[in-house]
Order: sequence, then C-alpha cells, then structure tokens
Amino acid sequence: MYYDTPPFFDRTFGLALSGWTDLSEPYRLFLVRLIKANRQRFVDYVRQKTVLGEFLYRMDELNLFLKVLNLLVDPYKKPKSSYTEISFSFLLAFDMDVSVKYLADKIRYARMDSYDFAGLMEKSSEME
Repeated sequence: MYYDTPPFFDRTFGLALSGWTDLSEPYRLFLVRLIKANRQRFVDYVRQKTVLGEFLYRMDELNLFLKVLNLLVDPYKKPKSSYTEISFSFLLAFDMDVSVKYLADKIRYARMDSYDFAGLMEKSSEME
C-alpha cells in the first residue's frame, strides 16, 4: 500500500526524523501535528524511503494477531484507545501491506471465538 509522497512531505518528514533534537518546540509541535494529520503518508515515507523500512517484522498470523489485539484494546477505558493510533504504530513496526485506516477497521471489528482461543493455546504449548 505505497503512495508516493510529494516533495514537501518528503523533506518535512526527513527533517522530523533527522533533525528532531535541533528543532525548537513550535517546529516540533508543527511536525507532530503534520504527521498525525497525514499518518498514511508518514508510514509510506518511513517504510519506502528510510532504512527503517528494512527492519519491519513479518506478520504470519495477521487475523489471529488482530483478534488478540482487539482483546487488549479496552474501548471503555479513559482515555479511550484510538484504533488509528494503534494501527499507525503497528504499521511502523510490522510488514503488512494495508493502509492505516483499513488496519484500524480490522482491529476494531476483529472478534475472538473459541476456535481462535484453542488455536492460540495450541501455539503457546508448542512454544514451551
């Protein structure tokens, strides 16, 4: 799920990743807000145009992973977890060819059933 980022975003994201410690607080705030408003562009930039894209973990059991993650996200806690923030974070770490929005929706609606629990228990016993 790669979209080419315009030059403004490339340079700005590059500055955020390389010169963060040299930036004043207003510039840092601007960059954080820009990245939050353009999460997909930032993910695509990091994965395709930086060395960090070489260190992504492969996801073998995406559906099971999403169901377990859904169990861990408590929608009733305060402050409420953001599915978009969670999916954004995971796409910076895991090699999944999906968009931030798609993954957020998958996490939100993934439900664990008894077969999934049995499979998970089987996998955990194999690891021992």
